[in-house]
Amino acid sequence: MPLAGPVSYLSVADQFLEHWSRVNQLMGDGGSLELGHGIDRDAVIKVRKRLMEAQEAVTKSRIAREEERRHLSDLDAMIGRRVMQFNLSQVTEAAVETPDELVRVWLALEKEGRQIELDGGFSRLDFVTDLSARKLVATALSSSERSLSSARGIRDGAQEQLHAYLEFYRERIEERFPKGDDIRDSLPALDLRPGLKPMAVAVFGRWQDAAAVIAWEPSDEPELDHYEVRAMAGDHYEAEDEVCLAVIPPDGPWRHSSGFALEEAGSIATFRVYVVLRSGHERGSQPVTVVRN
Repeated sequence: MPLAGPVSYLSVADQFLEHWSRVNQLMGDGGSLELGHGIDRDAVIKVRKRLMEAQEAVTKSRIAREEERRHLSDLDAMIGRRVMQFNLSQVTEAAVETPDELVRVWLALEKEGRQIELDGGFSRLDFVTDLSARKLVATALSSSERSLSSARGIRDGAQEQLHAYLEFYRERIEERFPKGDDIRDSLPALDLRPGLKPMAVAVFGRWQDAAAVIAWEPSDEPELDHYEVRAMAGDHYEAEDEVCLAVIPPDGPWRHSSGFALEEAGSIATFRVYVVLRSGHERGSQPVTVVRN
């Protein structure tokens, strides 16, 4: 299968490395095909390893970012409710508009000798504690954002280098082996050729039995090679960061269960099912978001 996006780089590299191994065996006497400038099969393996680690770092950082986003949203909602409760208590004539303003007004009232508690005995110190927690979560979110950006940069650089090496390898094979030779004819494809994409399948998802269950209608594409279930943390799908969770044969099963990025109650993950043709052309389904109960 040729390259069809970031998620396919590792599998394409594996095809080339397997082919390269066959070439080295043909050379005999411990020979090894080199591309020049010290670029051999081991050099490609190192780039592949760096890319794999960067992809894992992207996934890890994205999951952390989405967790912090969710926690921050929950804290903001809770703080907003407390501000509303304070205003509804009518302890002041004018409504406060921000959490910081609420703390100042609340403290001023206490200095006047008024003891104010909201529902459930909630005090000013409780509110200050919630604001401190929010600052910590906001700091963690910023750190996750930086980690994600850094991992993406490393990943993109490794992808570019790997693509250049594999393109160079194709050129060397075409130079060394004539047309009709098995080695040349079995050379893996690198980039997609022009062609039609398949029709997308309808996908359904839900949280069930401690996992996200993703199911889809079977495709009737005559050139269907397989399905791929891909996912990412959060409710906003960005194809560059997607992770392939499963490769499913054409005859099914047309469902997949996964706990990916759904470790805590309230966690959110988004899934897509791709129809992949033998040509390598693919089309993803509509994103399906699953929330852990």
